[in-house]
Amino acid sequence: MIDRVGVDVDGGQLSMLKAYFNAKQIGEVEVRETSRGHHLRIQLPKPVDERRSLEIRAALGDDPKRLDYDYKVVSKGIPVRIDVLFNAKAFRGGLVSLEQPCNPLSLPFKLRVPREVYVCRRCGRRS
Repeated sequence: MIDRVGVDVDGGQLSMLKAYFNAKQIGEVEVRETSRGHHLRIQLPKPVDERRSLEIRAALGDDPKRLDYDYKVVSKGIPVRIDVLFNAKAFRGGLVSLEQPCNPLSLPFKLRVPREVYVCRRCGRRS
């Protein structure tokens, strides 16, 4: 039985926020920023089996390669730990990625409005 689910969201802030708000409906969520995206760790209110944890991860947008590997392991009944998120990754002796604490609600949001649509707040002119 599994009482914590990890989700690897490789994408922009919008993907992470979508996963974060959906995960908040399930349980307590911890978010950490990585070099390629974000890791979400969700503490479940009650333990679930491995197949149900895979369904939760898929619904929250987990990395497809991680899901595929874990699904194969579970379906074959191989006794291996699934749902692994690394705090740090090293390659050829150098540190490649390191998790950093992250508050998803305080991230700067970049609004991309085309210049022809933008209207100046002070004078009301279009630029």
